[in-house]
Amino acid sequence: MIRQKPVRWSRVSLIAAMLVSQFLFNIPARAQEATQQQNPLVFSVVKTPNIAAIGAMGADSANDVWAVPSVPHPISLRFDGAKWQALPMVDGGRMSGVAVLSSKNVWAVGEQANAAFSEIQHFDGKQWTVVASPHFAAGDALFGIQALSPSNIYAVGASVSKTQKSRPLILHFDGRAWSVVSIPAIANAELLSIAAVSPSDIWAVGGFLKVNHPILALHFNGQQWTRVAVPGGGGLLGVTAIASNNVWAVGSQEGHGALIEHWDGTSWKTFNSPETLITARLNGVSAISATDIWAAGCNQCGDAGLGQAPLVEHFDGSVWTINPAPTSGQGSVGNAVLAIQPGNVFVGGVALTSTGIESVLLSATEVH
Repeated sequence: MIRQKPVRWSRVSLIAAMLVSQFLFNIPARAQEATQQQNPLVFSVVKTPNIAAIGAMGADSANDVWAVPSVPHPISLRFDGAKWQALPMVDGGRMSGVAVLSSKNVWAVGEQANAAFSEIQHFDGKQWTVVASPHFAAGDALFGIQALSPSNIYAVGASVSKTQKSRPLILHFDGRAWSVVSIPAIANAELLSIAAVSPSDIWAVGGFLKVNHPILALHFNGQQWTRVAVPGGGGLLGVTAIASNNVWAVGSQEGHGALIEHWDGTSWKTFNSPETLITARLNGVSAISATDIWAAGCNQCGDAGLGQAPLVEHFDGSVWTINPAPTSGQGSVGNAVLAIQPGNVFVGGVALTSTGIESVLLSATEVH
């Protein structure tokens, strides 16, 4: 399955995992040093209430930043520009996407705690509540959300057919209710992220649930959704849209590592990524401008990546480079990245510690 975001640490032999990690991560050290930025941002670990694992982040300003959990844990985080505080959610759902219209209008999507059906929650400035949404008898899940206005919000994911095959799913909120959107009929696939240039220029990306799967990208022109070809194979886990001729998507490619794709207004093209392990993947991407784009993920996700730091990459308008990041606990993974303004970037994810898993948040400052 292409569904790889967010990371949830499994319980395997820690000793074996450490040996694998040490062997693999000593190999590409020189390559990583060669691709690091000349003037990188300095990331540091930020102390916040523990929500087990950060699955997604969103903001409407530097003083209104949100993070939601990717594992059953009924707590969200909000940053008001001075401190992080915990805000209870309705239940222990698994949230994979969050969209912030204002401090009194925040949406989160994901799966119910039992992972059988999708769940949509809304924060009205006082509390989170579960909002009614369409469901499918055999199951469904939501992984990404894009809010253009209070009455124009999209969520993407997958539904399960009676024959247990996954199909891409898009829901729309018109200010009153959520409904299923008509999209091309595609089997064995799911959508994991969505980004918009405008109400009539929206991209949704994902992948197919099979080995050597092709990449999935859908585009909305204001009237209908159509499938657009993307070169190569693999899956796209995150997308960010800057302009109609400047859209970036990231993910992973089996046997080749991190995957970066770029839309130039005419076609998608695979873009060179810094040298990483063949197991690397990028889980999210966020753009400040055409010359300031950030992506985050992991070189070796899960227990085999013990001892590693999240994989953080930056695009300066010409090339992608690796930006150093600190390790938290016994190893950590970046599930989400949020670039708000120059020099103000967050990476959220999960860390494995001696007592279990805990959420991890990195914050960057400019080097002078």
